[in-house]
Amino acid sequence: NIQPSTNSQQQKKNPSQRANGVVEQFLLDLNSLASRGQIDELIGNRDTIGEIFSVLSKRNKNNVIVAGEPGNGKTNTVEYIAKLIVDEDVPKEFLGKKLMKMDFTKLLAGSALRGSFEEKYDAIVTDAAKRGGYIFFIDDLGSVLNDKSKFGEVNIDAMLDAILMEKRIQFICTSTEKEYSSMMASHPQLKRRLQKVKIKDKTDEEIAEIVNKAKARYESFHN
Repeated sequence: NIQPSTNSQQQKKNPSQRANGVVEQFLLDLNSLASRGQIDELIGNRDTIGEIFSVLSKRNKNNVIVAGEPGNGKTNTVEYIAKLIVDEDVPKEFLGKKLMKMDFTKLLAGSALRGSFEEKYDAIVTDAAKRGGYIFFIDDLGSVLNDKSKFGEVNIDAMLDAILMEKRIQFICTSTEKEYSSMMASHPQLKRRLQKVKIKDKTDEEIAEIVNKAKARYESFHN
């Protein structure tokens, strides 16, 4: 077997196997959940995942916003990508990537002062850019931008725009169709940063399959 010539090369090529850093301290590691079997099975939306990888593979405008009606499985579809990465069932350039969920509400927790939140945020971005190999997932981007009152004096628009410009980190976001239209109208810079992938409505057969597969889990949980 051919071994990487240095530890730094190994870390760069295999981010899922290296020691945890600031990113793992503050964001949710979806690869880890997938490894423990905690990512729900995906029914349908396989074509959507193919489109997501196509956009992520582009040289420019290679961040994704998955748009669709509520309940169409946007979150589950994105989270399932972590399972595909762990199972090595992805295009070769995504082998060893880490899918990390960025929850702004949780990042605010314990950050009573504006400076402490921004310092935490900057530390995450700096660590991710330096180490490489990360895809950040921001669920329901519209709620982040439309409920700015919880961020106080923090300019969340500017912070999001800056992080989306960071070429060493890629992003997948989700939104409803209504939120997408509103965001593109009020935040035109996002249209330059995010490529839309539309998620299709579920068929009756897919809905029935989802309910039947989920039934056993909920019966067990609620006894």
